[in-house]
Amino acid sequence: MQKFLFASAVMMLAGCYACRERYLSDQVFYAPADDDSGGQTWCRFSAPIIVVATILEVRFSGTASVAGAYGTPLVRIDLRLETEEVLWGQLRDKSAHVKGFVMRHPAPMSRKGNLKAPLFSHGQRRIFFLRRLGDEIRLARDCYDYSIPLHTGRHLPVTTGSLPARERAVYLMTVPGDGADLEEWLPRFGKYLNEGMLLIGPKAVEALLIAHERAVRQLPGGEKAWKDFQSFRMYVPRLDSTYARESDPAGCLDFGQ
Repeated sequence: MQKFLFASAVMMLAGCYACRERYLSDQVFYAPADDDSGGQTWCRFSAPIIVVATILEVRFSGTASVAGAYGTPLVRIDLRLETEEVLWGQLRDKSAHVKGFVMRHPAPMSRKGNLKAPLFSHGQRRIFFLRRLGDEIRLARDCYDYSIPLHTGRHLPVTTGSLPARERAVYLMTVPGDGADLEEWLPRFGKYLNEGMLLIGPKAVEALLIAHERAVRQLPGGEKAWKDFQSFRMYVPRLDSTYARESDPAGCLDFGQ
């Protein structure tokens, strides 16, 4: 009798654990308020895990129990990533499986912040914002694409101390390294300047680009990018208030912080 009760208790515990894991696996990090919350550029960096990684595989499966933006279905996504660099937090495995719930592309766009449905594909290199949920690694926020695409090629890892995640991210976005995809990077350079301003402030972006002037200007098309930067510099004194407003943690969504 005692053996039977013990076995029953073990089975109940195992069942409870399985139910808990299933519940966690189905949890969606999205609310309708997300649609008007903007790009959350600064806030994304409150995520507990931030990595630079290349997508090796993308798989979609069933839908979530709740809808995404404007009633659009959310689909379960499973990403297999090859991690290149951990900007924040801990992720020991170089190959990581990341799950979440996203809108399929094309889908409605955020009314504020130009957020869109993810368009993930094999070979893309991005900055991902992640969190742990039970035994899973999840996207820090569901529905929209909060990752940052990178087209600047490979960079040497940080060897002297560790740069703050935001500063390192702006460097990876704006300073070309080995194998930069200029066709993708040059048209986005102005956008990266603006995002960098929201992450570390306009004066810090200005100082970063001046320190790496040669890396930018020596590339084919680099002079055009440098002219865009000079135009950006004209507005630096006026952009401090924008940075102060956008970097207010009171306006941040929950990215797992």
